Amino acid sequence: MTTTPNLLILGAQFAGSSWIRSVLKGHPEVFCPEKDDPSFLNRPDCESPEQLRNYLASFGAASPRQRWRVNHSAAYFWTFDPARSTTQPPESHNRALPQSAFRLLGGETRLVVSLRHPVQRAISAFLHHGRLGRIPPGTPLREAAGRMGILDIGHYDQHLAQWLEHFPPEQLLAIILEPETCPDPAPACRALEEFLGLSSPLLRKDLPISTEARPARPEGAVIPTGNPGVEPIRPADVRYLLDRYARTLDALKSRFGDRLAAWDAETELLRKFADRPERPAVVQGAPRPLRDRLVDAGLDVHLEAANAAAKGLEFEAPARIWKALVHGRCRLGAFWLCCANRLRDGPLPFPEQTYPTASVMGLPRPVKPFSTATRTWNSAT
Repeated sequence: MTTTPNLLILGAQFAGSSWIRSVLKGHPEVFCPEKDDPSFLNRPDCESPEQLRNYLASFGAASPRQRWRVNHSAAYFWTFDPARSTTQPPESHNRALPQSAFRLLGGETRLVVSLRHPVQRAISAFLHHGRLGRIPPGTPLREAAGRMGILDIGHYDQHLAQWLEHFPPEQLLAIILEPETCPDPAPACRALEEFLGLSSPLLRKDLPISTEARPARPEGAVIPTGNPGVEPIRPADVRYLLDRYARTLDALKSRFGDRLAAWDAETELLRKFADRPERPAVVQGAPRPLRDRLVDAGLDVHLEAANAAAKGLEFEAPARIWKALVHGRCRLGAFWLCCANRLRDGPLPFPEQTYPTASVMGLPRPVKPFSTATRTWNSAT
């Protein structure tokens, strides 16, 4: 019996493909190797005889009854098109992946892909890479989006088109994560059963629910990341993603129709958040009383500075205060530091005044120091 895999779970990353593998793994007609090699087809040299021999050895334990031999990689659903990007995916990734799969596994190979709303998928990718320290602290999502597939993987329509250049559409099953796997996984299980011609059901009582289907939701003026080192998601970030994915969403709606009704509702929720006026973010890592005072005040702040900040200081986004030095990054070229009431240690030297900060290339020029009894703050003239 041949040991060539004949079912590829392509991804997409952070869209529930691992859940699909876990559902299939327990079925008697499906073989999933214990030591699956999720990066095999991603390698530029995957078609070398030695690499292929090692890859196929993983499927040697499949029994005759296990008609479907699965290779899963969340990164398979990431194709290269220089018209879209010359750097994504990187050169270390096989930029002819669908062609390699066709040549090595044959044109009768079945394909399964799981799709999640691309904005929510991009947010999950940003959070994941941020937690692993791959994104410098303080970098907003829209500035990190061009790396590690955060944005590029979400262009599902273009990745689908490249796979369908080599495999007929009847051999590809697309599962829409929301709502076909969560809260009820039955639709996805039935679709897989029919697609693979399984003789017994996949749905079982102990079947887990995919955790990828939980959408990120705003708290106050931002979508929190739960990590002080990862920048909160702001309306400008979501607006950027919605704009970049507009054509993708339209193309997928034409392909899948009413199956994307849940995506339409999600897009409306994201659009409402994206259209909010730029408002300050909750201070990351600050004590709860200070966080409560600074909700809806545009402040990113070092914890030490937060503890020393004045109750009466109000910051308009995108102000940044680092220890005792006021900084700012603003697409409009300036921000205003409004000094109302008093500093924690005493009255302001210039009460009820507003101090503009000029900005060059998005970075302000702090001028005119003024001090309280114990510390110096830099404002501007």
